[in-house]
Order: sequence, then structure tokens, then C-alpha cells
Amino acid sequence: SLKADPRIDPRRIGSWGLSQGGWISPLAASRSADVAFVIAVSAPVVTADVQMLFSSTNHLRANGHSQAEIDQMAATRRAVDSYMRGTGTREAAQQLIDQAKTQPWFKYTYMGETVRDRAVSGWRKEIENDPLRNLSAVKVPMLVLFGADDAVVPVADSMRRLTAIAPRMPKMKVHVVAGADHSMHMAADRTVTLDPKHDG
Repeated sequence: SLKADPRIDPRRIGSWGLSQGGWISPLAASRSADVAFVIAVSAPVVTADVQMLFSSTNHLRANGHSQAEIDQMAATRRAVDSYMRGTGTREAAQQLIDQAKTQPWFKYTYMGETVRDRAVSGWRKEIENDPLRNLSAVKVPMLVLFGADDAVVPVADSMRRLTAIAPRMPKMKVHVVAGADHSMHMAADRTVTLDPKHDG
């Protein structure tokens, strides 16, 4: 372990996470007294359903899909999410998935072709997790970084939520890096930054 390495000060070991990994680093710090600091980079401070709707919308837009196609994608995502939250039916969600799965843009939704039973769905667990809860529990110094041009994470919504808790989080520092994308690269074309091969 890092603590056993004589070259490392065991009191100065922290956690770093990128994207949804930035959900894990605050969680680790809230559960372990051994974590001295947290760095969360491009971590959405919204639930996974909000983040994925934002990301999928930008994927479709960057790849030249129409507003009608974006609207169909959004309706499909919302139907699945409604079922997972217990406010919609599995049948209605599956019907929209069946219409969407043959479309060329469906790959940008990162959704399966079958709506799983919400009782066993991993997606249900993901969207029920609010990353702000774990982040709010961090007591050690924490740096939260966003790229101003992030097309995967809704930075404005994340910043609003962080601003609301900032008065009770004196050890938290939040910065938005101008010109940076989701992976903190500068000035890259969105069709490149949104390509899974280049996604951090």
C-alpha cells in the first residue's frame, strides 16, 4: 500500500477522480480517515440521468442530428428514467426504445435495447445516487475542476449546486478552466472530444 512506502508521507495521500470517477473520490474521503485531500475533475454534480441527457444531446448535435431526433432521444431517455423512478411503465419505455434502437443516433445514448426490470437495474441505482450527498460529506480539502467547454457534464448545473453548499464547505475550492473540455484538453473539436475513443 502507499502508506507502507517509505518515500510517501502517509498523512498526505489523497484521492483523484475524473468524470464519474470524481464521484468515487469524495465517497472514499467521506468513508476513510486515511484520505488527506480530494481532487474531482469533470465530475458531474447532478444525477446520472441528468448528466446522460445532457451528454447525449451534445453527442447528437455534434454529429449533425436534427432537433426532431434530439427530441426523440430525450423522450426515450425520459421514459426509461421515469420507469426506473417508478413514475412510468416498463412497456411505455420499451416501446420508445424499440423505435429508437434502429436509429443511427441510438449509439450516442449508451442505452441498452431492452429495458431491465427496475428491481434489478443497475441504472436505477445510478440515477438514485445524488453525487452532491457524498461530496457534501467531505471534511478534508477538496479541489473541484471543470472545463468550461465540457460537452459531457452540465457544468452550469453542477456549479449552481456547488455554489449552494459552498458556505458550509470552507475547505472546498471550485474552478472552471476556460477552453477545456471533459478530459481537460484545450480547443479540441466536439466531434473528437465526444468520440468514446478520446473520452477520459
